[in-house]
Amino acid sequence: MNASCIAVFLTPSSRLIKMTARPEINSSDGRCNLSFASGGFELFVPPTPFSQPPKPACFVMLDDQNDTFYEVDYQSVDLRNSIDWTALELHAVRDPAVVFPTLQWQTFENDTNAKITGFVVDIKSRDVERWTAETMGMVHVHRLPQEGMNWSVLASLKGSELPEEMKAGLLRKLFNQRENSVMQSISYVTPRRVLDTMKRPWHQDGVALNWELDECFVGGSRVETKQKWELYAAEH
Repeated sequence: MNASCIAVFLTPSSRLIKMTARPEINSSDGRCNLSFASGGFELFVPPTPFSQPPKPACFVMLDDQNDTFYEVDYQSVDLRNSIDWTALELHAVRDPAVVFPTLQWQTFENDTNAKITGFVVDIKSRDVERWTAETMGMVHVHRLPQEGMNWSVLASLKGSELPEEMKAGLLRKLFNQRENSVMQSISYVTPRRVLDTMKRPWHQDGVALNWELDECFVGGSRVETKQKWELYAAEH
């Protein structure tokens, strides 16, 4: 895949579900400005920059637990993001996620072709009652069509071993920067004697894996629908 790797996976059949009003977050009073229960995705991002110019500010998110690829778009003008993608430095965020307003997430669960809008956030605390997070921007998310993005496509470009490891959780294993995580216990499915002979150590090095995947893939793990959130605006 090259600098336009995302574009080949897009399809005009995806239907955008717009918010009735763009949520505005202003935390100048130091209090929570958005509080709701909804789902989303924890993100497992490379330890080095990805989707950088001249690539577009969008990337592929793999939810390997549900065998689904998504496109995540940060660049659309209607999102009105105030932080440039390069300046956002998502690769340096320790606990990133995408969370959706309740009605957007409900639409997402009910309509496989829906393109919905959510917040890119940095989770600051994970209490029993709720998670608190700072918002950094907004994104459109939609499922990529099977005919455009699938395991056979990846295998034809990258060989069979990498897709098999991705299915088993490789992105969540190597792109995980969260403290006290159990993701390192994810096992390899390819014999180590095979992996250790690869030209690049993408099976054990997140930087090499980011490079191998053309710097445009992240891992994703679903957050349950009933999760309670409190969102604040990030200070710039």
